[in-house]
Order: sequence, then structure tokens, then C-alpha cells
Amino acid sequence: MTNLQYKDAVLKALESLDNSTDSVDEVRKILSGCDVDFPYGECEGVFNTLSDNTFAQWSECSPDNAIKFANDGIPTVGICKEKVMVIIPDGEDTAESGIVRAANSLTADERENYKFFSNTNVRAVNGWTSEVPKNQTTDGFGGWYHRGCWSEGVVGRVPRFVQLKPGPCLAYSIMSGDYNLHHFNENVNTFFDNRYKNKYINSSGYALWEGFTNVMDFDMSYMKDTLDVGEPVVVSGNNGTYDHFVLVVAYTGNGSSNSDYTVIDPLSTTDFPTTFAAFKKSFPNDTTQFKNDTYNYTYPMFIFK
Repeated sequence: MTNLQYKDAVLKALESLDNSTDSVDEVRKILSGCDVDFPYGECEGVFNTLSDNTFAQWSECSPDNAIKFANDGIPTVGICKEKVMVIIPDGEDTAESGIVRAANSLTADERENYKFFSNTNVRAVNGWTSEVPKNQTTDGFGGWYHRGCWSEGVVGRVPRFVQLKPGPCLAYSIMSGDYNLHHFNENVNTFFDNRYKNKYINSSGYALWEGFTNVMDFDMSYMKDTLDVGEPVVVSGNNGTYDHFVLVVAYTGNGSSNSDYTVIDPLSTTDFPTTFAAFKKSFPNDTTQFKNDTYNYTYPMFIFK
């Protein structure tokens, strides 16, 4: 989510409010329009909940960082025991709304008497997700992707299964998509631990893709149509040394360019999420794994069964 998308989403939600006098309810509705959870309750109770730094990825920040986060497109609020307000990027003064403030319009009194909280675990690329744990030292679950409200694609959350070294990218990408489609009620760590070695990957380290997907040559129009019905797609590339596979989960706009598409890349050194354009920049070449006596695909694409 860019700062403009964040600002537009907040202002659009603000316009639809029904003149409620409960600022917490209004702020919750606004943040819901940005696909962000916010505590329920009276303002003082919400203030205390956020102050515990344990609610749904919200964490306290300084007034200066609140301004920075808001200007970066990160959902940010200021709150005291009587009132809460959403902070949006610099621009026109929105103080008359009472619950939405431009970052550059905060007063010295507000900076001193409000606490500020930002959804700092959120990384925005056509949607948002939890970031990969900084201390991840083994392959496995590494955060959730949640599709943004302005994009089309998957329904519900998608796990990122992280690979620390090249190798299991096809299996991990398929696992991420299959979990979203068919196993979303299972504990995600149990799902990974119990399945990847005997369900999605064989003893030689090759992905058992045929049990879960069909393969075809890459077709952007077909990929868009598949995302339109809420199903992800696995796509491929090669960097001159090895093949790599990632999961496409959503698109923005009309889906006509690579930058419109949001990607979950299992490789730990890549951004999460990223775009199809960024993936193709790093892996621009034909694949080699699916060119043999059985398959002859330049850019194989995998559609879930």
C-alpha cells in the first residue's frame, strides 16, 4: 500500500461514516477499510490494550516516527483515554473531521498528550502482510499475506514458507497456495512440519507438484482470470544459475503489467511481499527444469487443482 493508497482508503472510509459520536467505532471502520484490525471497547480500554503492545501487530512509536510511518503509508493512530484519531500522510488539514489528521497538522499539544501507534509489522506491496521474523534460522513458516482491499486475488490469508537456501521453492510455493485453498483451518507450523517431506517434496528434494497442480506455459491473461476466482498461481524464472518458483496471489489495476501482480517469494533474502516485475528482474531467463523428454515449457505456470 503506497502512502497515496493509504490516504485515499482512509478518506474514502471517512466519507461513508454515519456521524457516529463514538470515535473508536469510527476509527475501527476506517481502519477496516484498510484491512487492518483494531481493538473493540471504550476509548480508555482500547488505549490500555494498545499500550500493552500485544494487539494485532500494533506497537507504540514516537510522534516523529508516527509522522514518518503515516507518510510511508503505514496505518497509524494517535490516542489518549478520551479520543483516538487516524494519522494520514501530509496534506490538507482534516481536523474538522475530529478523527482523521494529516501528519503535518498535528499540534504540539497533541504530540505531547497522545500516544502514537503504528502497524509497524506491515509491509505494503499491493496489499500487506506480517514480515518474516528477523531471527528465522530454519526453513518454515515466515508470516502471513493478507490481500489489500483495492486488489483482486486470494481470499483469506496466505502463509509464506521460507527457504534459507535455494532448493525447495516450487514445493514451498505450492504449499503456500494449497494451505490457503484447502488447509486454512490447520495450525500452520504443524502443517509445514508434518507434510512437506512426505507430501510436497520427495526424498531427492524434488517437488511433488503433479498431485496438486497442472502445468502450462505462462499466460498473463489466464493468470489474471485465475486470480479473479480467488486462486493463486505459481510462476517461474531462471537467473542464469538456477530455476526459481514463486506464488502470485493478487493484482491491482487492470492486471496488464508485471508490476500489478503481488508475489510471495519463499527465498528468505527477498522482500515479502514483492511484485512479479521484481521477480522477473532477478529471474528473467527461461527455466531449465521443465525442458526434457516429458515437458517443454519456457516459462511454466502451475494452476491448482
